[in-house]
Amino acid sequence: MLTPLILANIARLSYEKEDKFKSEIINYVIPSSIDFCDASINNYSDAQMYILNFEEYIIFTIRGTSNIKDGITDINLLKDRFQDVQYCNYVDSTKYKNIQVHRGFLDQYNTVKFHIISHIFQRLWSNPNKQIKVIFTSHSLGAAISTLACATLKAHLKNRVFIENWLFGCPRVGNEHFVNFYNDNVDLTNRYICGNDLVTRVPRIGYTSFKHYIQLSNPNEGSFLSRNFGSIKDHYMISYIKCLEDIENNKNKYNKIDEFNKDNMILNNEIEMNEISV
Repeated sequence: MLTPLILANIARLSYEKEDKFKSEIINYVIPSSIDFCDASINNYSDAQMYILNFEEYIIFTIRGTSNIKDGITDINLLKDRFQDVQYCNYVDSTKYKNIQVHRGFLDQYNTVKFHIISHIFQRLWSNPNKQIKVIFTSHSLGAAISTLACATLKAHLKNRVFIENWLFGCPRVGNEHFVNFYNDNVDLTNRYICGNDLVTRVPRIGYTSFKHYIQLSNPNEGSFLSRNFGSIKDHYMISYIKCLEDIENNKNKYNKIDEFNKDNMILNNEIEMNEISV
């Protein structure tokens, strides 16, 4: 059974080298196979991704910010048109007419997107009459990349895939039109915020936050600076792990879920996938 804590630990392990990832992942899940995508072989990306294959679903986990190059990506405020979604035939609503996303996140996403798409196509070809369940679980920059991937997959594959996106410390990814499209199309999103996580508040100018979230610890606690300007300590993956461990052990009494997520949050991913016609 997949739980938020297990998915958070999978996201945590995405920061590890391949050998360590493979040796430790069995403490949480036992996939039939593991694939590793390293996009850092080029000069402008440092994205790395693990793909966990199971009979009933696929899990993608993309590494978050880990060095200076990734940090520069995170603070870049420029936006670009998200063409992978913008020019789909059915994306003609006025609320989607100008979908723009963070340029740095988009550049990183472009280095791994074909690995994601080709992997899902292989599963679709081998299961032509079934909807494919795809789970993303990532932290920080990895969560931003996952968000772009989810939007793209739903834009092109629609009900051929059921998409879950588990986000830990995710920054703002795009403008209002992107958020509108994402909210209207991605099947399930659980966006976690630990305390006063600074990264979940940026970039500020020209970017829109997803409305719905799960607050893991009280944002009114901490220093004046952290309450008003955010805390980098709250952004660490270990902070998210600690909050989720306390919740599972009934030690954390603060777990605010807004009204949308009370109805839509799924804690164990036991979703029955219905067969669909091709």
